[in-house]
Amino acid sequence: MRGRIEISSQIAALIFAGIAPGLLAAQAAPTVSLADQLSAQYTMVKMGADSSGPAVIQPGTILVIQKGGILGVPIRI
Repeated sequence: MRGRIEISSQIAALIFAGIAPGLLAAQAAPTVSLADQLSAQYTMVKMGADSSGPAVIQPGTILVIQKGGILGVPIRI
């Protein structure tokens, strides 16, 4: 009986030793903001103004958010 308990505790210790480094690395990873992630993936549109109002100065990706409760406000230049 005592041998089974020792073997079980050794197996549990080995499992924990295999999992613990992964858990610690996941917790220590720096978080990157959503804005930084999007900027890294996509070229942002540069907006400006001309005689008719707001205009695209430099083309890029336009992000369209479709979710209830998010307020969209036109660009002010």
